[in-house]
Parts: sequence; C-alpha cells; structure tokens
Amino acid sequence: MRKLISISVILLLLSVTAFGQDNRVSVSAGFPINLTNHWLVEKWEKSINFDLNFDHSKDYLLIGGGLRYSKSDISWFRYYDSEDNTISSLTPYLKVGVNLDKKVASLIPHLDLGYTALMTDVEIYNGGKGGFYSAIGLDCNFNITNNIQLGLGANYSMTFLKLDFDYEGAIQHDFIPTEDDFMKSLSMNLNLTYRF
Repeated sequence: MRKLISISVILLLLSVTAFGQDNRVSVSAGFPINLTNHWLVEKWEKSINFDLNFDHSKDYLLIGGGLRYSKSDISWFRYYDSEDNTISSLTPYLKVGVNLDKKVASLIPHLDLGYTALMTDVEIYNGGKGGFYSAIGLDCNFNITNNIQLGLGANYSMTFLKLDFDYEGAIQHDFIPTEDDFMKSLSMNLNLTYRF
C-alpha cells in the first residue's frame, strides 16, 4: 500500500511540474457497470469509483496523473454464500489525452495507464493482488465560470488480473463456464474541475 501511495504521489508531482499552460485539478464520482465474468459471481452490486486527477495541457496535448478508488459488492450464486463480499482497489495512473478546449466546453479523449492493487475481504479469494491497468475514456466538461467546469465522462477500463476464488463445492468442472482473464468495467462519471 505504501508503494502505491508513493507511486501516485510521484505521478501527481510529475503532472504538476510538467510543461503546460492550463493547469487543472478534478474530482470524479462514477457508477461502473462491472463486466467481469466469473462462474461463482451472480452479479456485481453497489459499484462506485472516485478519482482525483491533476493535469496540464499545452496546445492540444494533455498529460497528467491520478488516483482511483473503486469498490463493488458480490452477489454469489447459490453454490456459495458469505457476508464477506467486498472487492475494492486502489489505482495510481498516468493520463495522456487531447484537450479540445472551446468557449462553451472542453472535450477530452484520453488514455490511462497504471497499476491496480486489489483489496478484498472475501475469505476464499486466492488470486493475485495487483495487475496492469489501462483505460480509454472521453470527458465533456462545460464551463460554469472561468475556472470551474462541470461535466460527464465515460471510461472503459481493464485490469489484467484474473479473479481466483478457492471454492471446493460440489460442482463438476464441466458445468463451470469460461472465466475472464482480466477484470473489465464501463463507467459513467460526474466530473468537477478547477482550472488555474
């Protein structure tokens, strides 16, 4: 955890000291649709994520860094039941994008690359604790004042980490469907940005 926080601080400092004419700090709250398939998971519930992001832009180029916290609860299939069902993650990332800044709004397609650390209270979880993170996104932020923007965004993210639950129930392997080799989600976000 300390390594992750150190990495995130370094990324944020790099983004603050990097070249740029337009400096921005933004916070986002998102409601992801978890698209990860696992035979023991019936559905993902109460999914939410929060982002803190710093970036600079010069001309059309945008570069920055951020930190994301995500959380989901698992609703299990009838084969297994437990009150310990929360999976959360902390992700420091680097952002590169294109800043299409107009008088009314800013349109920003971007690519995020980072590392996700997984935190879970699920007793039977036996998988990896972290993996490479990548996401593509599009933000549309409207100018409320000269310094404040409010907008919406959409992200499709992938973490190259396979969920592995060490479950020894009476299930024949032939009936277990294919599991995803990575975690994936589609998120709609509400953005609040301050420019300086």
